Amino acid sequence: MEQNKTATLVKDIEGLLSNYLGKKEAEGFSKKLEKENVSAVKKSKKFFTRSSDQVNSIITEGAKGRELIHSIISFVQERISEEFLFKLMHDLSQLMIFNGELDIATEICEDLIVKIGGNANYSSVEADAYLALAKIAWSQAYWELSIGYVQKAYEFYQIKGDHHG
Repeated sequence: MEQNKTATLVKDIEGLLSNYLGKKEAEGFSKKLEKENVSAVKKSKKFFTRSSDQVNSIITEGAKGRELIHSIISFVQERISEEFLFKLMHDLSQLMIFNGELDIATEICEDLIVKIGGNANYSSVEADAYLALAKIAWSQAYWELSIGYVQKAYEFYQIKGDHHG
């Protein structure tokens, strides 16, 4: 992710977190992430000066994004209920889709599905995760995969008796 896009995304994530944690705690977490990011940039700059061969092995931007999302989920996991965690993960996946980070959105949805583990209490959230995967697959012209995800979502909506999902 380019620097401006990353800054915008971090602000969007901070806004999203404030819905689940409160503004003060979300801002505190955001500042902690900024400090970690500055430290990581300084380390990587030192690394860049060492060897041009090693530059190719630097963590990709996508991996940094995944690391950010993993940090967020780990941070909030102990602070909010399971239900809100699942909703936050869904909201994060939607934010990543909106920002064109489809690989990260896919990972969040897949992780969400694993965490829910077929628990019928969260079948609507699981169905929403499958619909997000369908949207991602559709946008990449994986038609059959997309249709499979939509069918899976439909099954979960049926379990919940949700005829509007």
